[in-house]
Amino acid sequence: MNVESVLRADSVGNEIVESYQAHDCDDPASLSESQRHKIVQVLIENIRANTENFDFKLLAIVSKKIVELFPSECEATYYIGPKEQGPKQVTALGRLSNRLRNCRSKPKPKNPSLPDKIASNLGSILEKPITEEIEEAKAWLSTGRCPWPEVLRKWTATAPLRFKALFHGDDDYINSYLKEWPVLTHKSGFELFLADFALLYPRSAELLHLRWDRFVRITKDIAFKDIKDKNGKDSLKLLQQNPNKESEAAIVLTLLPHIRPGHKASFKGEVRKVSALEARKSFFLHLTVAADFKRKVKEHRLSVAGPGGSPLLVVVGPTLLDIKSVYVSVADLDYKVDSVVEGLDIFFKSHHALHTSYHCASSHIWTTLQRAVYSFETEWDCKNDIKHSWIHAYKFN
Repeated sequence: MNVESVLRADSVGNEIVESYQAHDCDDPASLSESQRHKIVQVLIENIRANTENFDFKLLAIVSKKIVELFPSECEATYYIGPKEQGPKQVTALGRLSNRLRNCRSKPKPKNPSLPDKIASNLGSILEKPITEEIEEAKAWLSTGRCPWPEVLRKWTATAPLRFKALFHGDDDYINSYLKEWPVLTHKSGFELFLADFALLYPRSAELLHLRWDRFVRITKDIAFKDIKDKNGKDSLKLLQQNPNKESEAAIVLTLLPHIRPGHKASFKGEVRKVSALEARKSFFLHLTVAADFKRKVKEHRLSVAGPGGSPLLVVVGPTLLDIKSVYVSVADLDYKVDSVVEGLDIFFKSHHALHTSYHCASSHIWTTLQRAVYSFETEWDCKNDIKHSWIHAYKFN
């Protein structure tokens, strides 16, 4: 969970963050009891609205992120893990645990913070003037790589400057943009794409992670009912072999092109139906070994001919049931990430952070994910990519 994004999506939560960050080192900030109460309320409401079965142990991660955002706070204020061994067992304690436990008997909120259509902050960002501070931040980023929180802060500060160029260029501008901002070559450079997406759509920033389990369940239900072709059925057979979470996530992604087949796209002026294999290749690459990684990714890119620098999700392992590593490739940058779901999130968000089109062969898949899971629309959405029955099948709101 991106705690800051969730809090900023709430008017009072945003005021708390702004007020805290306005303090400097000579006047350290602290939270009041009412502010702590509000923070917990907003976070737990968000969790309950977007998840079906939330593991209490994940609250340890949330409490850690609260302290990262509000350094004067203590993790134990928000979460103390349960004592599960010995004669005197104790349940999880802390403000987050108590709030979640007390809310379980109440009706699940219908995501009050999320309207049917989440608006972008792009207009307000583009309206900001290019100040001396922004120019100084750009200069610092040309060589500065640590501390990483400072990199993120200065990256965010340069958003008006960067977005003005990105959102007035074409898809091929991405390659120039990546060279203009070499900080993106850092191994954690993908976090800068995530930061930009959170600036544009703060209310959507955490929705994939919060909704993933339900997305998988519904997608599997749809797939077992709808998929008729041999390749799709072969992927379904893998799901019946009790895959771990990583493998399940990858297999579900390979199923998406087989759902609602018959998508039409324009290739060099020729409109034709896209095969499920073409759709899959446009976003997903499975390598059995990591040897010659760069060459294989480059060859794959040439074979699918997407927009300049088009993002690509790469999994490495002997089979999809035995995944060893996951990468997100953007142009000639390859980021190793922790999981398939994290890779999918970065893959999707980098399109919007870089203002590049979805690949035409799979644009209907990402428009569905955009509208059903991330809950936002854009002025660039193509009507032919909007599969209403598929989108409505998820019913998250």
